[in-house]
Amino acid sequence: MSENERRVEPVSPQYVEKWDSDPAGMMEYYKNQPYTLGQSIADIIDNSYDANATKIDVRIDFDPADPNKPYIVIMDNGDGISEDDMKNALRLGVRRNRSDTELGVFGIGMKLSSLAQANEVTVYSKKDGKIAIRRISASYIAQNNVAEVLKFHSGSQAFELCESRFIDGDWSTMILLEDLHGARRFMSMSKSLQDSLSSELKKIKTHLGLTFQRVIEERTNVELKFNNKEVTPIDPFMPWETNAYYGSIEENRIVTTEIEGKSVDVKIRFVIIPHTNNFDDSRRCKAVNGGYKKANDMQGLYLYRNSRLIQYGGWHNMYGDTTEEHNKLGKILIDLPPEYSKQFGLNPTKSEIKLPLDFLEKVRAIADEERGWGDIKKGKKLTFSQAFDYRYRNEGKKKKKLAASGGTPAAIPQRPTTTGGGATAPQPTPTAPSRPRRQQPASNTVKQVVVSIDESGDETVVKLDKNREGYEDLMTKLRMWQID
Repeated sequence: MSENERRVEPVSPQYVEKWDSDPAGMMEYYKNQPYTLGQSIADIIDNSYDANATKIDVRIDFDPADPNKPYIVIMDNGDGISEDDMKNALRLGVRRNRSDTELGVFGIGMKLSSLAQANEVTVYSKKDGKIAIRRISASYIAQNNVAEVLKFHSGSQAFELCESRFIDGDWSTMILLEDLHGARRFMSMSKSLQDSLSSELKKIKTHLGLTFQRVIEERTNVELKFNNKEVTPIDPFMPWETNAYYGSIEENRIVTTEIEGKSVDVKIRFVIIPHTNNFDDSRRCKAVNGGYKKANDMQGLYLYRNSRLIQYGGWHNMYGDTTEEHNKLGKILIDLPPEYSKQFGLNPTKSEIKLPLDFLEKVRAIADEERGWGDIKKGKKLTFSQAFDYRYRNEGKKKKKLAASGGTPAAIPQRPTTTGGGATAPQPTPTAPSRPRRQQPASNTVKQVVVSIDESGDETVVKLDKNREGYEDLMTKLRMWQID
């Protein structure tokens, strides 16, 4: 209980009325929590990190007995769960106290996130050589309206396969999600289950890279894998874009706010990312926007707790419309004090945060101070919003114009940018692209239509001119191909 909460003494039995438990109703509440599949998986991974795991493995596959039944399994080699602790691991309405240093907050995230996706959730763990198992079956609870956790597995081929992997890999804890009702959240009317899931996997990969970016970089002894590949950390602030004129610009500040009568310092960072036209590492930058949100939705506040990204995107009414095109280069990193998570409005699902109004007002006041933002508008003093708006409207087009006239960004004087603390950011040595642009049209007609072919990244990007002769003929031929 916080210092500001009023203590309420027990009331005489004659003045109270107890309610009966409704397990089936509670189950419906759990199943309809607003989790994406990526958010659910991230919440479970939190527990693995908090259990001191050095290996975390996440896989999504199909039950060998039914190719239309996907399952999710998360394994780690952490501390494991004893038989005594397992009693509360899946018990509805029970939570455990969490340390302020843990990634988990309320102690109920695993149950909420798992049941938001699956009707069958099995926790299988080994500690001190002893196996403990519990399964919560939403179907069983709904049909019988009983608050009961099962002490045996589902008997599915998916479980048997995962159990074999668990034993062979010397893991400590396995969480298996089966009978995924959550598939409705990503199913497409125009795609099969397999194709819909394939698209979802790409979003999950990006979400995990964003969510755990700082955690991965700080805890280098921990291996986090998703479908047999290590999760690549994705920094939404693009610090690798260090071009003096076009690169990311950052400024660190401290906001002092009062919480329960105490002055609390909150670290924040204002960031202006480059315009899309001016990315040096286009593939890496575009990966930032490859998850559940598009580029316009990635602007705004990035809220971290213990280096774990809790929520990203949206201005919390600081600058109005979240998806305003001219605002999308502005981002603000906020490191929430972990001991005051509830006071900063963090909910059990980590899906929503309602920041205190007085705190937001202080952030906005700092943002409205005029200062120089690197070389934006030749270093003229601007507010944060004026600076990212100006870069988008004006400097976002300059590199393209230079390229069209035969020039390059290297022709611009390279003046070093400074961080908020006044330190000079190191400037990279210009390097040639690994694979140069080339124009090799297949025919005279195609040659007239194709402007350029870029093979510098993992994808080939072909730019066409709609106004040139032969454009419609070429598009007709391309539409005959089935493009995924």
